[in-house]
Amino acid sequence: MSENKKITIIGAGNAGCISALSLLENKYEDSDSNIGEIEIIYDPEAPIERVGQASAVDVHQLMFKMLDMNWFSKNLVKATPKTGIRYKDWGNFNHNFFHPFHEGNVACHFVPKLLSEAVLDQNYFNVKTARVDSSDEIDSDFIIDCRGKPSDMSEYNDVKHPLNSALLCEEEHSGENIYYTGHVATPYGWAFVIPNVDTISFGYLFNSNITSKAEALKDFRERFLLKNNPTELSFETYLAKNIWRDERTILNGNNYCFIEPLEATSASIYRIVTENLISHIDGFYTKDDVQNHSEKLFSECAYFVNRHYKFGSKFDTPFWNYAKTLETPQCEKYQEIIKTIGHWDTLRLANYNPKPNDALDLTYGTWYPRNLMNWEVNMNNTLTNN
Repeated sequence: MSENKKITIIGAGNAGCISALSLLENKYEDSDSNIGEIEIIYDPEAPIERVGQASAVDVHQLMFKMLDMNWFSKNLVKATPKTGIRYKDWGNFNHNFFHPFHEGNVACHFVPKLLSEAVLDQNYFNVKTARVDSSDEIDSDFIIDCRGKPSDMSEYNDVKHPLNSALLCEEEHSGENIYYTGHVATPYGWAFVIPNVDTISFGYLFNSNITSKAEALKDFRERFLLKNNPTELSFETYLAKNIWRDERTILNGNNYCFIEPLEATSASIYRIVTENLISHIDGFYTKDDVQNHSEKLFSECAYFVNRHYKFGSKFDTPFWNYAKTLETPQCEKYQEIIKTIGHWDTLRLANYNPKPNDALDLTYGTWYPRNLMNWEVNMNNTLTNN
């Protein structure tokens, strides 16, 4: 076995916490792991995500396992069950449909600040508080830099996307049991609805070049009967040209990429990027492999997210007319999956039949092909339109 490596994570937001838990899982569950000390350095003045978040199945399982959580007596992050995503007013076929997780799996909604507190409270990590201006300050074998959106975008590529602004708000929970994330199309974009234990988080996404803040705010308030004042933020969709900052430092979280919160993609990207680094530390991946696998993951996720706009919504508005015209490069693997939708026997299978060289590559981005089949059939009636 090689000498164990010290890993330092900069940042204690969602990306930093998911990276830490992924390293911890490998350290204690893989007998051949090369992960040694796991250090977290964070700036207590750095803001945490403002509203509740949703996870996919893999991240939910990681949190519950490594934090020894349960739904009742040890619910450290105020998690609520998430069985899938309910779409309302999207597409050109079934305007109200449910997109479940593969084989009935369950994910969760959680409060980011509580996740951060729970991770920092673990004795498994060496936690330090400091503002890090340069990785040169850190004595470690590898560094995962999760310091949030970069100020200098010169080393990042823009990713074509129809949205650039969001309004965020939290309201008291109505008491209704909601076991899914809501994705609600609006005349100006779409909104997410995330039920936490005692609050509901709303996010209203729009394009400020098409829709004014006043228009978006009016629709947001009226559509969800908001009582509290929303906060506003602007965003870009981007990907780092190189995931490696230097020989030992890898980017993760918003410091690596940003993609809108459709389908809870980001948290899974954070986890898989960390797993790619672990594969490098264990000698299975080169640095180029880490770069290529991470970039491929993001590209597949970005393609599926952008595909949400291809079929429009029930609204005939300037935003949706614009969004439907955005061209994204065709993804050969995705198209291969979609070609199988016309066969009912394939719909009943967990996976599509890949080419021999793809035998171990049975997922697309963070989804199983059957997930995509369900989504395509409901969004566009692809079964009859193929």
